[in-house]
Amino acid sequence: MSRRLVLVDFDGTVIKGDSFFRFLWHAYGPWGRFLRFGKALLPLMRYRLGGWDAHRAKEAIFGIFFGGWSRARFEAYCQWFAASVLPRMERPAAVKALAAHLERGDEVWLVSASPEPYLRAWAEPKGIRVMATAVAYDANGRLTGRFASANCRGNEKVRRIQARLDLSRYSDITAYGDSLEDRPMLALAHHAYYRPFRDKAD
Repeated sequence: MSRRLVLVDFDGTVIKGDSFFRFLWHAYGPWGRFLRFGKALLPLMRYRLGGWDAHRAKEAIFGIFFGGWSRARFEAYCQWFAASVLPRMERPAAVKALAAHLERGDEVWLVSASPEPYLRAWAEPKGIRVMATAVAYDANGRLTGRFASANCRGNEKVRRIQARLDLSRYSDITAYGDSLEDRPMLALAHHAYYRPFRDKAD
């Protein structure tokens, strides 16, 4: 029996826009949001000026918003975000295409730089598997504010895919992405689609 693999980016491909910013935005009310976005300006500026790489800046911003949260609180928020916010960001054509892949028995993996917990909350009920940026907890089950893996973008997507999957076992590989950072992943596929699922408004 032939095996078919689907590799799909999330932000900009399956959804419109950036989910990480929305994830930060909805975590607090106006005052808490104002304080934390103010603190996040420094790592963002260091990244924009070239002093920090994307991983370091993103991790610092994640820590400002979620460092110290309990696992239970964070996972509950991820479930709420996946059910209440992400559906409003979905590209209908992308959701339809992934459902068609699943219906015909394809193995579908979401490969994304976004935090793994809320992607799992969105993807796993649909039968989609996830490779993403993992978060770290301390011995008491609280978020350290650090990542437990490299930021899953660019060549790290390829490294993660090749470490997790034996690509030689698949007779057909399809990949979807929307940015230059996705091109290394797209190069693994027999059928690569760059910026698919877009409507005229895009």
